[in-house]
Amino acid sequence: MEDPADPSHCAMQYLAAQIVRAMFDQAGVGLGSPLLARIDKILIDNQPAAAEAHDVLLTLTRSRGG
Repeated sequence: MEDPADPSHCAMQYLAAQIVRAMFDQAGVGLGSPLLARIDKILIDNQPAAAEAHDVLLTLTRSRGG
């Protein structure tokens, strides 16, 4: 089982929240959605995970030769 305190776990949750948020935007889900509000809270209140997620994306990009 994954440790929620593990930075890579937090980064993956953050990336998942970004993906779901983008899907909501594409689907035209309004700002009044309670689920969208929860996702936005995850994205706003989790700056350490944002930094770790950024590092993960950079690592993936570099490993693919980008």
